[in-house]
Amino acid sequence: MQLNKQQQLKRAYFTFEWRRKYDATNWQRIMVLFFICILILVAVPLNLLGLSGPTGILFTALNLGQYAFTIGVLSLLAFRVVKLRAALASILLMVQSFMVVEMLTCSINPTSENVVLVLGDLFLSFGVIVLALAANYKILPFVLVALPASAYVSCTALIDNEMFTNFFPLIFMSFLLVPILGYMFVRNFQRLETEHIRMKDTERNVLDALGIDKEKALYPH
Repeated sequence: MQLNKQQQLKRAYFTFEWRRKYDATNWQRIMVLFFICILILVAVPLNLLGLSGPTGILFTALNLGQYAFTIGVLSLLAFRVVKLRAALASILLMVQSFMVVEMLTCSINPTSENVVLVLGDLFLSFGVIVLALAANYKILPFVLVALPASAYVSCTALIDNEMFTNFFPLIFMSFLLVPILGYMFVRNFQRLETEHIRMKDTERNVLDALGIDKEKALYPH
């Protein structure tokens, strides 16, 4: 039983060593990319089948374009034509741009259903911003905020709805605070990550200087 326990610890150690080759930022970006791509690859077919979201020639074309763009970026990433950072940023920008176009299109014909869609896209745009912050982008969230914020101003003017006007200060403050606070969080996280890498390098240099093998030191038997 003790041997099995040591084997489990050794397996966990080697797993950690393999994961350590990739910093925490890239691992978070991989997770965010996986999450958002799954959403796109599932949500777009549902919309094309008329099971969710607005329908029509324009929305069908936009969804097909969104689907093709995602597949194209993933293919370029798989063949290492683009890097992970650029691939994820382009997909986040594409999704945000799609929702902005959808908001503006729905606001031109402000039926009760379209007004709900505009609000839904507005809240979903906050989700895209949060994903960008989770992926440790410092500048991209400001761009992702500018797109729906400008679209919301246009929608407020086009729809001429009292609810949009009343919520304008709250939404404006949210759009202003989220990227600023997120920028501070990402900056501190990157500093901690840099310090962690520096400490790991120091540890490795000390072990090399002493001629100590880390695996044998941790698991002598």
